[in-house]
Amino acid sequence: MAFTSLTTATAADWQKVMSEERAIPHARHVQDLLLLLLKQQRDDDCFGVPINGYQHCLQTTTRVLEAGESEEVIVCSLFHDVAERMAPFSHGAVIADILQPFISERNEWMLRHHPVFQQYHFLEHPSIDRHAREAFRGSPHFDYTARYCEIYDQNSFDPDFPTLPLEHFEPIVEAFFSRFDGIESLRLPA
Repeated sequence: MAFTSLTTATAADWQKVMSEERAIPHARHVQDLLLLLLKQQRDDDCFGVPINGYQHCLQTTTRVLEAGESEEVIVCSLFHDVAERMAPFSHGAVIADILQPFISERNEWMLRHHPVFQQYHFLEHPSIDRHAREAFRGSPHFDYTARYCEIYDQNSFDPDFPTLPLEHFEPIVEAFFSRFDGIESLRLPA
């Protein structure tokens, strides 16, 4: 490749780039990086809540698995709060953007909006608008997201809940991402 800026790339250069991109194991990279990020949070502080974010993600995912939800929902659950450490005010959007090529529109929407839907369950929080989710009432994914937060997410802060270890979920994560073997199998943004 001889180009040094995008404006000087030739059609032949772009053909080569596109060929190389098709060979990138995008799904495997995302899978490995998300698992690494989650593992790095294993010993994090709890910051005032009964369990840390790592344990919360595992507990949420344990509930999802026990309810018989799909591999996709299991993957979404395992990583739903993984970006909270680095993006505390936008972690839903961050994980939704990362997983978007691999998941349905419904789960992308749920991940993106779950933080505001969680607020509904902050009964005694002095500065949170519990009804902020009402701004999204017209969405076809509103009820799904409300249900997800109600039965899986908001109640997954129990230090006594029998939570499965990460090792239990790793084969599920690998099986899920293995379905995306090329760029053609991804749900790319328009």
